[in-house]
Amino acid sequence: MTTAGGGFPTAVERASWRGGRIEALALLKEPAGRFSQSADLTNRYEPIPGMKVSEPVRIRLPQEGHWYDLRSHKYLGLRRDIRTTLKEADPKLYAMLPYKVQGLSLALKGGRAPGGAVEYRAKVRAGSARPVRHVLKVEVFAPGSKKQALYSGNLDTTGGAAKGSFRLALNDSKGTWRLRVTDVFSGEKAEKTWTVR
Repeated sequence: MTTAGGGFPTAVERASWRGGRIEALALLKEPAGRFSQSADLTNRYEPIPGMKVSEPVRIRLPQEGHWYDLRSHKYLGLRRDIRTTLKEADPKLYAMLPYKVQGLSLALKGGRAPGGAVEYRAKVRAGSARPVRHVLKVEVFAPGSKKQALYSGNLDTTGGAAKGSFRLALNDSKGTWRLRVTDVFSGEKAEKTWTVR
């Protein structure tokens, strides 16, 4: 990692992880100052000499791949380097996949009456590539768009596919329900609705 001038950035923590064909990278720029107590017992902020609040950097990546910004769920492209600005206490999280995620497919059945079971299957679309392990965030919304935490959660995929289920309560609201699945890497979403009568 280098600054725009070719030097090294100041006080940046780096953590990386590799699992199979996935690479993850986290960067955190340390604060450019600190709080200290003055004689009147109030806190004051003191800049640390040589520290910068923000720095533009170029990150040379270990290999070319399809890189994603995990915090903004933005696809960065097929690349071997990333240019960004590091800001104090503002972490950057990136992940590299061996393919670009082309979307999610979602199928849902059941749950047509209170107390009924809802079953769903989700799959990561990766073209002709063999999908790596993904985590899918599942959110279930009752009529009126109120999220149902009891029916929501995370799904771990195998070969890019996962399935889940839950049973509606006997006193759950009638009307249009919604199930949304989000890929944690890419931010790609799929959504289905069904009616409880």
